[in-house]
Amino acid sequence: MMLWIAATVVAQAPPLADRVATALTNARPALLGHLAKVDGGMLALSCLAALHDGVPTDDPVFAKALQRLAKHELEDTYDLALRLMVLAEASDLPDRERLAERDTQLLLRKQTTGGFSYGGADGWWDLSNTQYAALGLRAAVALGQQVPIQRWRVLYQALERMQHEDGAFTYRIGQGRPSAYASMTVAGIAVLEICAQQMDLDEPSLRQHRRTVERSWRWLAERGKEIGDRRTRFSYYFHYGLERAAILSEVDRVGEVDWYAAGATMLCNEQLARGGWYGSEEHHPDWPRGASGHPVDTAFAILFLRRKFQKVLAPVTGPRACRTASLPADATDEAVKLAAQADAAGGDLHVPALLACLRSDLLPRRKAAVLALFRLAGADFGFTPYRDPRVQAAALRDAELWWLKRRAGR
Repeated sequence: MMLWIAATVVAQAPPLADRVATALTNARPALLGHLAKVDGGMLALSCLAALHDGVPTDDPVFAKALQRLAKHELEDTYDLALRLMVLAEASDLPDRERLAERDTQLLLRKQTTGGFSYGGADGWWDLSNTQYAALGLRAAVALGQQVPIQRWRVLYQALERMQHEDGAFTYRIGQGRPSAYASMTVAGIAVLEICAQQMDLDEPSLRQHRRTVERSWRWLAERGKEIGDRRTRFSYYFHYGLERAAILSEVDRVGEVDWYAAGATMLCNEQLARGGWYGSEEHHPDWPRGASGHPVDTAFAILFLRRKFQKVLAPVTGPRACRTASLPADATDEAVKLAAQADAAGGDLHVPALLACLRSDLLPRRKAAVLALFRLAGADFGFTPYRDPRVQAAALRDAELWWLKRRAGR
């Protein structure tokens, strides 16, 4: 009798996709609540989560948050990097070009003996600051800022020196293998992958790079039980880092673990009554546990669940920018047509941005993306721009699979 009851409960559990959709819907009020209250790096991270969550930039709360973010005189590595990531995705952020130049120059000054620290004069570096610096500089390049290739080479070499023989990474260089943990290892993978993209490695160097990264994935596979476990050290921070590293490496499974399914299940289970998250293994100085959660944990959870990080960040400003990604909600059919033509003419350059636009909440962007991809691929993959992208998972997978095969065949 007990076995029959257990089987019935399992059978009635909603599919994970439905649970994720419900969790994200319930999280929106908590996210908006945090946007209205936080500042600095927390504000930048919350704005990034709102962009990935599809919050319209003209939403009154979000619009005010973006205005506040544009006015901040940010200085720390995390804060500068996160604002650059927002600038790369928010075309209507006030004073965008000036902020991009300012933040890029300040961030470059933070680089010390290879990696990045809180301050460039520290003489040491840590992998947490470094991974966000790499993400920020990646966004800076997309924004048309100049990041000398030597900066990427020095950074890559620093990560090579830091990696242990078994592929693991620690917080600081020189720490022994017992100090290695999962969030730092996915951080190491992400930085290596970003640097490799920016350096445009030749084939022998690319093969060596792949071997370097594969060692880290093997180390993580041996610890697969940490994926989807709220007790993992800095669990939410780790899972958002895992999302980025897995997308950069095009990894669907870590060993036997479906990383997204495991992480999403955990986050759905851990969501608080008012939609936010508050991780038990995170760092929460003087922040009380409440029903709306912690702003950082809530942002990490939404960013992971949305899974909208892009393996390649296409140019977003200047003559090579993706025009589809900048179409407003009220764009005319003629504007949609012209954007699609321009982006298709760019060949493979804009494909990552076009694939991201298929998931956009804005109909004109979905329409232009389908048109441009049809010109490039000769197929629409069964995607209908007038339908909610969340119910077109098969079509989105087919489009992304086409792109992966196209890249592999170059």
